[in-house]
Amino acid sequence: MGQNPTISAPLVSAKPEPSINSKVTTVVLQMLSGTATAGELIQDIGINAENALFGAKSDIATFIREFRKKNSVSQINAIPLAEAGGATASTGSIVFAGTATESGTIQVYIGNEDRSYPVTVAIGDTATNVGDALETLITADTSALVSGVNTTGSVALTASNKGTTGNDIGIRVDSSVAGITSTLTAMTGGAGDPVMTGLDALLTERTDVATHSKYNYSVFVDLLDGRFNSDNVALDGRVFVGDVDTKDNLVILADAENSQSLVVIGDKPVDKDAKKGSSKFLMPYQQVAGAQSVRTLRLEDGQVITNIVATRYSRDQFGGPALNSLPLFNTVVDCPIAPVGEEFTDNELADLEEAGVSVLVNNFARTEVLLGTMVTTYKTDAVGNPDLTYKYLNYVDTSTACREYILNALRIDYSQARLSKGSPVNGRDIATEGRVRTDFMGYLAELGGEDYVLLQWGLIEETGESVAEIVKANLDIDLSPAEGTIFIDSILPIMTQARQILAPLQIVFDVTKF
Repeated sequence: MGQNPTISAPLVSAKPEPSINSKVTTVVLQMLSGTATAGELIQDIGINAENALFGAKSDIATFIREFRKKNSVSQINAIPLAEAGGATASTGSIVFAGTATESGTIQVYIGNEDRSYPVTVAIGDTATNVGDALETLITADTSALVSGVNTTGSVALTASNKGTTGNDIGIRVDSSVAGITSTLTAMTGGAGDPVMTGLDALLTERTDVATHSKYNYSVFVDLLDGRFNSDNVALDGRVFVGDVDTKDNLVILADAENSQSLVVIGDKPVDKDAKKGSSKFLMPYQQVAGAQSVRTLRLEDGQVITNIVATRYSRDQFGGPALNSLPLFNTVVDCPIAPVGEEFTDNELADLEEAGVSVLVNNFARTEVLLGTMVTTYKTDAVGNPDLTYKYLNYVDTSTACREYILNALRIDYSQARLSKGSPVNGRDIATEGRVRTDFMGYLAELGGEDYVLLQWGLIEETGESVAEIVKANLDIDLSPAEGTIFIDSILPIMTQARQILAPLQIVFDVTKF
């Protein structure tokens, strides 16, 4: 066979599929010891690596362990903080008195239910014996949030981490032994928190941030607000902080903020003889960890989430971008139940939601804790008008997911396009008004389709009108060849959530009257 004809058949790479990335969480809390360097960003922390990196008793390791209870998949980054110079540790105490007249166990919890100290008591044990036993248990706990020193039955507790986080450490005694009494003094006096200045410069990639409500978290809010609509690439994220305080004080905290990038998770303080701390007896930053854990797990493509979602629809049993629009409320969180009478009332919850405070709530059976209505602190637009656009976290997540998909799709489709007001030419990469319109409508149709369900699409049931036709009628495309500019003006009909059902039921006695 001859050498002619010569043949050229270059391979052209397949067209990439636009995507919406999973969420990354960067936790910013104190470390105590370990191999990490304070003030530096550590990316993609491995499973069970937190204790060696930061010290098992540190706030930051405690957060990561809580996050990993439900979610071993989503990426966690960290900026560990050194204790501030001159910081003081919070202190409290458990004072035992008497002599045991029966044997039994006094169940003590300090900080959260993972930090459980079952004190075994024998008949004749004195308060000093009981205090010694508790001190021994605390000392043996390599992840203890406090140290304990017994003096004749009075066990002095000192927070492992200096600063204000220690003031949130709860103390609880769940059982008693005849002849022995206990008196609790709440943790207090922790002061001096790390400086946050300059840490925002470490966050060059897209991420959410989780930190302490008493830290200067505004440096991260300002950063994420500033790049909420960043050019070329999606860099938005949310800052999550937790706080334990009265309803009124939480409202004051949230009312002072107005950001679609800030989520405050609040819990109610409890001051009882046998319990000092929060209603759910979990550190506020651990409540943030639990909430962020399930939120990010829901968005991991293909992950089975049947154990955390209430819906029974088949495709919603698997994580992915479509879960941005599924209501966050009623998602199961790993968190202790708030006892009867200790949680916020319905009226308080309504006030907190209006101010921009999210709360983890018991289910009706009091068998699980769920995400409540998840809101941001955004309340008004730039000129002070009431605005629902970014009030709910679902709205923000759904909108930004759509924006990310569209950014990625445009970058793929127009990475090397000519620009013309004329007709397209077969086999040539030319952006015309017709092509841009068709492509953009395709993006929106994909976002409204079964894989994403982020936009309202299909037919409007009341009128039979097509959502696509309404969008298309409001889609304005303008090309400027001299400047090389393509202007696209479109509406974005995002999916919302069923938050309230109004169903008045009229009682009648004679149905023949209707």
